[in-house]
Amino acid sequence: MLIKFIDVEVGESHYGSAVAPYIWAMTEGRVGDDRQVLALADALGGRVQQQHITDSLAKIVAGRLFNSIGLHAPWHRRQYRDCEFPDLMIAAGGRCAALARWVKQASGGKTKVVIVGRPWARLDDFDLVVTTPQYALPKRANVLRNVLPLNRVDRDRLADATAVWADRFAALPRPWTGVLIGGDSGSFRFTDDCARDLRQRLNALAGETDGSLLISTSARTPQHVVDALADLHVPHHLHIWRPRQAENPYAAIIGLSDKLIVSSESASMIAEAVNSGKPVELFHPEERLLSRLLTRGPKALGLKWLMQLGPYLGYWTPPRDMRRLHRALARHGARMAQIHNMQAGTVDRDLLRTVVHIRRLLVAPAPQMDELAVPAFETATP
Repeated sequence: MLIKFIDVEVGESHYGSAVAPYIWAMTEGRVGDDRQVLALADALGGRVQQQHITDSLAKIVAGRLFNSIGLHAPWHRRQYRDCEFPDLMIAAGGRCAALARWVKQASGGKTKVVIVGRPWARLDDFDLVVTTPQYALPKRANVLRNVLPLNRVDRDRLADATAVWADRFAALPRPWTGVLIGGDSGSFRFTDDCARDLRQRLNALAGETDGSLLISTSARTPQHVVDALADLHVPHHLHIWRPRQAENPYAAIIGLSDKLIVSSESASMIAEAVNSGKPVELFHPEERLLSRLLTRGPKALGLKWLMQLGPYLGYWTPPRDMRRLHRALARHGARMAQIHNMQAGTVDRDLLRTVVHIRRLLVAPAPQMDELAVPAFETATP
């Protein structure tokens, strides 16, 4: 028996084996990237095996050098030569790029490779690159651009969290404003001035609404920001992130809040907040000088073409430019720092759109198509 899939985007029939695909979901320990990979694998269905990659920095650099001249890193054969190659490999991050190239060749082309985020290798090395505006990848047939990363809070997790925390927050006056704080990154930093500005904004907002703040910090939040938030003078609940915590109200804050404030350096947190469909306000930490030079300098010097050439050759990918993501949000419903018109389920729809593109990779086009397009799998006799 065959599976007939009618692609709703192009109105084209596809046929493939009824056997569910065997998927490698590659993780590296970067929470935002790993959640996207696992969410996509789960949405596709099939037999999913999670593979955690722990290559050293030396191997990452050597693997990228091998990639750039079209060769393969030799250690992958030793580690994976006796494995059953998957039908699909989903990966994100620099550690997985060299392995993905080798798996595709060693499997004889059987394995389709999907990269999430930025490729860290030549675009032609992968069947599909699922990206977002901040990476500024060029338009290609194998590049799929979504508005936001595929990060969203699982519905079951959201329901469980809201059930647990609703009673704990009940004594705080409404409305509730959720505050999701990231922290320092390669492109941004929370200075002392940023911490004071954030505290001032939160005090003013809660005072204007006569409501409360539900605040969650993260693993990247600097201590001086935590200290500033601890000095708020309005009703609030402050959750301070700790390693190996048994309880974390992050999902409950998204589910229970009437409005959300998110630090703008975290694309993952923005995506999870926007997917709720609630009003979202972005708080901007300070962009680092090097980030400003790398993201704005090439355009000012007329070298934008050079940054676009990088992904073709595999030597580098354009630096992360969060201003591009913020502008994309503006085109889809944001006014200044306020995001009001983004519909609930924005990331869910991008996820389904991505699933459609990947299913297209896994099956072959049918010679003719007479049926109307429907967004589902249908059973067809051979």
